[in-house]
Amino acid sequence: MASTYFQTKNDPREVRKRTRHILALLVKHGFGSIFGKKVQDPEESYTKWSRVRLLLEDLGPTYIKLGQIFSNRTDILPENLILELRKLQDRVPPIPQGEALKILELEMGKPWTEIFSEFDQVPLASASIAQVHKARLLSGQNVAVKIQRPRIEQIISMDMEVLGPLGLWVEKLILRSDVINTKAILDEFSKTIHRELDFKTEAIYMEKFQMNFKDEKDIYSPKLHKNLSTHKILIMEYIQGIYPLDFDSYQKYGLDRKEIARKGADLILKQIFVHGFFHADPHPGNILILEDGKICFLDFGMMGILYEKHREKLAGMLLAVGLQNPEALAQNLKDLSLNSEDVSVEELEQDVHDLLETYSHLPLKDINLTAFLNQAMGLLLAHKLEMPPALYLLLKALITTEGLARNLDPDFDMLSAISPFVQRIFAQRLNPTRVATQGAESAMDYFSLFHELPGDIKELVRMVKKGRLKMEFDAGHLDVILHKADRISNRLSFSLIVTGAVVASSLALSSPIPPLWNGIPIIAIVGFVGAGIMAFALLISIWRSGKM
Repeated sequence: MASTYFQTKNDPREVRKRTRHILALLVKHGFGSIFGKKVQDPEESYTKWSRVRLLLEDLGPTYIKLGQIFSNRTDILPENLILELRKLQDRVPPIPQGEALKILELEMGKPWTEIFSEFDQVPLASASIAQVHKARLLSGQNVAVKIQRPRIEQIISMDMEVLGPLGLWVEKLILRSDVINTKAILDEFSKTIHRELDFKTEAIYMEKFQMNFKDEKDIYSPKLHKNLSTHKILIMEYIQGIYPLDFDSYQKYGLDRKEIARKGADLILKQIFVHGFFHADPHPGNILILEDGKICFLDFGMMGILYEKHREKLAGMLLAVGLQNPEALAQNLKDLSLNSEDVSVEELEQDVHDLLETYSHLPLKDINLTAFLNQAMGLLLAHKLEMPPALYLLLKALITTEGLARNLDPDFDMLSAISPFVQRIFAQRLNPTRVATQGAESAMDYFSLFHELPGDIKELVRMVKKGRLKMEFDAGHLDVILHKADRISNRLSFSLIVTGAVVASSLALSSPIPPLWNGIPIIAIVGFVGAGIMAFALLISIWRSGKM
């Protein structure tokens, strides 16, 4: 099953070679039993989930990225596996010196010396999809040059082709879970990684982010050199800053860690609740603190988009937590789901009530939002609620932000930081201008409905007259019902045959029909024996079905 997002034609021989390599690594990490191979027991110090993480790291960029993207999907992966996936290290050997310049020149269509006066061939960072170099433009500006790894799209495309048939084995035999949907995981991963591979998309995200925060004094956005960037090369201003967890530098430049934690969280929450466009991976490696205290976000390859209706429901959930209102929290969870018609609200309310009771005695500042959100995701899993993918990126962003903020300030209260944004959303809902606008939109919808209704009725009547009206009937579990009905009718027929055989044998017994055995008609004996065998077979069938 090759992804529809990757159109690269893969050499079948290369695909088979890659498949053999993957199978060899599965055996190496103690999963050879799925092929019937006897392997040595893995070291006791490694759990099954630890071995899955080590396997992904050995398999390379595609699999590391797959694990990282789904390290927040508590709705589809076991909790212990999630903890291991969050340890994945996206460190790969750099592109050989000289090759990065060849890629750059090929992509730019000119010698690098016509663009840069200096280019440091030792990368600042090297990851699975790209690596970053420091360079200086002919104008004298220092820039960071992000170069996509050679053949990475072909590598990912081939891995996606191999992953399709292997996915089911991994799902059923390694993870041993009926909840995990391998196809859904691969489809979502394919879509996400395809966006990350196009640096033009990242450039658009950077511009949108800069526009949203153009008047914000606490944030700094690197200047994008859009005219020099391509689908595989991204050039932006080089930023020198402080690593967020370098506490000695905070002291050196007179920066307050608690204030940085507050500002950083506030900026992420503005992205989520005000703009609905947020950095989905705000870990320390993607953030720099400038000497004047401004915060600079890097790497815009993974961004989340949250629609207004989702922001409102999310605000409703958080308000329900603060008010300890299980009914409101359950209803907002249900409204957010993509399959709400299959959910029992009463059962969900009971589980939500039990969850809130766990935190009812704690002040807001003592509630660990990460732990609460993970437990809430467990409820979604238990009730088979399917959420929009953007909400899982949001979950990852909030968990990462709270973790970083608490590293800077152990007393940081994430729920109190969120509170003003929740209040703002509810205030906006009651804004007279917005209420009037929504009223006008509703009036237009009703006007359109009544305007089109006569024509729709006329079309319906015309289709009925011509016999072209079709109705769809959702049979649901009709196949199961028909199967059971068919089995019942077969047993009933079998019972009638047995009864008929017994009656016929009884009549033959009272009539001396030759041939005889000890004065008993042989046909009667055969009839009784046959009826007994059939009756016994029927009883065995009923007993095995558990319906005695």
